[in-house]
Amino acid sequence: ATGPVEGGGRAGGYFTGATGTTIYRGDALPPEYVGQSFTGDVGSNIVHRKRLEPDGVGMIAHRADEKKEFLASTDNWFRPAQFVNGPDGALYVIDVYREVIEHPASLPPEIKQHIDLTSGRDRGRLYRVVPDGFEQRPLPRLGDASTAQLVATLAHSNGWHRDTAARLLFQRQDRAAIAPLEQLAALSMLAEGRMHALYALAGLQALTPETLIARLGDENPRVREHAVRLSETIAGESSALRAKLCSLADDPDLRVRYQLAFALGELDDAARYPALAAIARHSGADKWIRLAVFSSLGRGAGDVFQSLASDQAWRATNQGKSLLGELAGLIARQNDRDAMSKLVAALEALPADESDLAVAIVRGLGEGSSRKPGALQARLASLESKKPLQILAGILAKAQVRAADDRESPAARVDAIRLLALGDFAAAGDVLSPLVSSQQPQDVQSAAINTLGNFSDPSIAPTLLAAWPSMSPKLRAEATEVIFARPESLLALFDALDDGRLAMTDLDPARFRSLEQHADARVRERAVPYLSQIKLGRRQDVVDAYRGALTADGDPSRGRALFQKNCATCHRLEGVGHEIGPNLAAFKTRGAEALLVNILDPNREVNPQFVNYIVVTTDGRSLTGIVAAETANSVTLRRAENATDTVPRDQIDELHASGQSIMPEGLEKEISPEAMADLLAYLLNAF
Repeated sequence: ATGPVEGGGRAGGYFTGATGTTIYRGDALPPEYVGQSFTGDVGSNIVHRKRLEPDGVGMIAHRADEKKEFLASTDNWFRPAQFVNGPDGALYVIDVYREVIEHPASLPPEIKQHIDLTSGRDRGRLYRVVPDGFEQRPLPRLGDASTAQLVATLAHSNGWHRDTAARLLFQRQDRAAIAPLEQLAALSMLAEGRMHALYALAGLQALTPETLIARLGDENPRVREHAVRLSETIAGESSALRAKLCSLADDPDLRVRYQLAFALGELDDAARYPALAAIARHSGADKWIRLAVFSSLGRGAGDVFQSLASDQAWRATNQGKSLLGELAGLIARQNDRDAMSKLVAALEALPADESDLAVAIVRGLGEGSSRKPGALQARLASLESKKPLQILAGILAKAQVRAADDRESPAARVDAIRLLALGDFAAAGDVLSPLVSSQQPQDVQSAAINTLGNFSDPSIAPTLLAAWPSMSPKLRAEATEVIFARPESLLALFDALDDGRLAMTDLDPARFRSLEQHADARVRERAVPYLSQIKLGRRQDVVDAYRGALTADGDPSRGRALFQKNCATCHRLEGVGHEIGPNLAAFKTRGAEALLVNILDPNREVNPQFVNYIVVTTDGRSLTGIVAAETANSVTLRRAENATDTVPRDQIDELHASGQSIMPEGLEKEISPEAMADLLAYLLNAF
């Protein structure tokens, strides 16, 4: 049988309802199964299996059963929801055994009236997966085992035994376990046994620097990795342990270095700075390594910056420039005078032929500073040395020339335009305003619009509104975000609506409706008469009006054109568009009616992953999008056309969910019932 998870064996990368992913750690199945993952798909009535392979500091999964599933059933009630590694080494499958698995909100009323949504709630099944010829061995009673027996069980081949023995040792807190655990940590033939012994000793508060130092040199990288993690709590007691930790900065295993980067943040020893610099230098191309290194630089960022910047060969690489730029942003956010002085010293020491690195550092400083226009100049002007301010002035002067020079490549101009955000509007405005013209390449127009959004000058909104008639849908969406970001720009928008220079049909109804809750009373008041023009029909009535599209013969080729025009800003099919919203492949198995409902009533059932958020910054801007990424220091929003805004947390005044899907309501204003049949025909046949 083909694999329904991947559309007949062709990778689609989706499940209809993935549940219970479990790593097999038993010893009943053949050895190649150990470490593989098992996932239930309750919607497709299957159990899916994947092989895991290292992929940087993480793992990557590959289909283990080509063009079929590990387990598939023709019984539509089969709902494999969870898995367990058993004491006999087998894999157990928990089947909740329900007739209907869909959420009631996702089912149309005409279907719900014919089914019992609770059917099967009093049932359930349990399966044991074992190989042919399996013989049941006596099941252990580890609760009756002695402490010595529990310690020995930590080196058992079955993960259930190891986990259970570890739990019981912790619960008993028997000090008699310490000596045999130390022996097991040193001598166990099984790497998992040595690792479990370390954690058991930690649970007894008996882990010593000597034991950890030995395991930091273990032949198995996973044992070294866990020894690094466990060292964090007691490294302060032993200079020898701290020295051993720092020596692992050049460990051949990436995951060991990754864990070390986190652990070094717990040390007060100055020797951690060269170690962090070494990890960044050798592995900084990996984004997770960078995150780990930066997380440990609550102090010492200047020392690490200085160390990295002194390596002439490394800093000349693309990786070096990128990492030093990001580190400059971190130093700017920390506002640490000592770290800034060390950065400035390194910046001033750069030779003239390394202007690209100077630009990367200054750009990083700008991104880490307040988003208020002119904030970077003010910060650099406050330094004792005036050379950084002169460097910035030179960078901006060159950027102004390159941005306006149509002999330069669009990519070079876009980069120069973005640099102008580091200056003030007085210098950048005259360059940026003409670049929104339709005579410019679209990428240049887009960069100019978004860079103008960094400034608050009252002339910006009129400039964008004047260019509005010639803007493409993509550019209008970007201009909308700039205009809606500031109250004063919205007032200019209302002026344009009042005198007829702009029509309500030019605006996104869902974006406009958000003004009902705007913080500025002037905006709410001006919006009232226009909100009545975009009242959308009751969603169920709209769905009912389009039901004819479900039985009509649609044209997939016309549907493709409709998709590219109306949907590709947030969805991707056949290599076209942006994958911001849900993967549309998953909807094929749910049928045309489910697609119709989700298109016309996107807020009926909203996955939290695709809820639209609103961020209000401390300088008064309002930004929207789904939360694409979060760190301890920032939040990244993503919206249509894959546009993103990363906002430092200290610049967020307000962050709240709109409760609405990122997909707007009101698509019926763009697509007729006949055209909807074409769109559905394309979506159902594009996989």
